[in-house]
Amino acid sequence: MNCRTRHDPSRLFKFVILFGLMVALLVTELCCTPYVLDSADFVIQPGLGIPGICEVGMTPRDLKRRNRDLKTVDYGVCWRQRLWSRWKYGRYFAVIPSLGAIAVIERRHVYSISFYFRSFHHPYLSGLRIDNPFQGRVKGRNQNISVGELYKEQIEAEFGVPEYRYYGIRSFEELMYFDKGINFSLSSNVIENIYVSAPKTVSVSGIPTL
Repeated sequence: MNCRTRHDPSRLFKFVILFGLMVALLVTELCCTPYVLDSADFVIQPGLGIPGICEVGMTPRDLKRRNRDLKTVDYGVCWRQRLWSRWKYGRYFAVIPSLGAIAVIERRHVYSISFYFRSFHHPYLSGLRIDNPFQGRVKGRNQNISVGELYKEQIEAEFGVPEYRYYGIRSFEELMYFDKGINFSLSSNVIENIYVSAPKTVSVSGIPTL
């Protein structure tokens, strides 16, 4: 009596087809996922960010698919803060070196994005650093403003008088446009970074409401 097991050719064929499809999907994912080499071609839109690449409201998965160099950094200095932020709010940072950007992820969506025009190293969180600043432009009311033209006078000419103005030490100044979803941080009238979030209404007291 022949006890050898007979293999079904159709099952082997199905396995080969399924394996081939998985490899094809993986290759397509890697090839179609953009890798930003030069941020100079991008324009930051107030209240949004860079459409389709790094924008407010994106899911972490979509953000990762469009930025292969993305790295995550936990929110908080000690392990208790990091654990609480992850568990309670789903909050952490997404660093995109090629864009000079750091996004805040909260409740499975991009809550805000900071684009840096100078190198940035966080004093306590070692992974939170930007060595390749953003080189693109910002969409204004009448034109796109290049990095070299981002001075206070040009910003106010394009966006108007800020709803709130903050002054800090060492000639630091922040121009806040809550209704447009964009803030400009300057030091000695030179742009340092731009903060983008969803536009917010402003109450009578001048405090933005959620």
